[in-house]
Amino acid sequence: MRTGSLLVALLALLAVAMLVAAGCTTTPPTNQTNTTTPTAVGTGTPVVTLLPTANVTPNGTVNVTAPSLTDATWQWTAIQSPAGANLTVVSAPQNYTITFTNATQYSFKADCNVGSGTYAKNGSTITIQPGVSTLIFCGNQSLDSVFLASLKNVTAYDLTTPGKLVLTLNATGNKMVFSSTGVAPTISAPFVNSTYRWVARSGSQSISVPSPDRYTIKFNQNGTYALRADCNNGTGNFTANATKVKINPANLTKTYCGDASLDKTYTAGLGQVTSYEIDAQGRLALIMVSPNERLTFTKVA
Repeated sequence: MRTGSLLVALLALLAVAMLVAAGCTTTPPTNQTNTTTPTAVGTGTPVVTLLPTANVTPNGTVNVTAPSLTDATWQWTAIQSPAGANLTVVSAPQNYTITFTNATQYSFKADCNVGSGTYAKNGSTITIQPGVSTLIFCGNQSLDSVFLASLKNVTAYDLTTPGKLVLTLNATGNKMVFSSTGVAPTISAPFVNSTYRWVARSGSQSISVPSPDRYTIKFNQNGTYALRADCNNGTGNFTANATKVKINPANLTKTYCGDASLDKTYTAGLGQVTSYEIDAQGRLALIMVSPNERLTFTKVA
């Protein structure tokens, strides 16, 4: 009897222990979710640097606005006809600049001279008043006087092409072209990027050049040329279109080449040239004021 009572007691204790163990185990609800946000490793907020004239649209597109009139120093690169042909190409745009410093004032560099003045604009019209300037002589081939005289005749401006300023001149409709980057246009005349040797002069003087290889000229697309005049060498600038050409005096060395040299005849003739022709054989004729006065060149192979 005692043994049976003990067995019943042990079974009761075992049942209680099992109930306690079961009460300590919790089953998670079936709809419970993990709300912990994962932490990304090795990532961060990107840094975006924008130009002062850039803006970001809501969809993330970056729009960059072209410089306004007062946002840049404008370098003079050319004078063009109303049709867009280059009449004058500036070989050193960095020497001819204009900066519109605020809504009414401007400063300029004209080769070796500097100065400032005032301007007024209304819509697309603009008037540039002559300013005060230094008065240094910049050399015979300088375009400083052309630059300043043209600015006085400006009546309108255009900024349609990014990085490009066009100032229209009143009487002719010609245009001064400026670039905020100074990228110069090129002359597309058929004789550029080739070297020519002088072989003859015709007209009031009839000359057959005895040593053509000592009298050469190479015209470059940027409006400059390289010259050999017997024992002297130099460089200068020129302008050209479909038929016309103007060769500005060169900066030459000044060696005496001898009494028989044609160096002075050659350089003087170049200074009188107004137009050109190229014949079927590829010979270049530089024509002076009188059509009968010509310098004839053959192309160096």
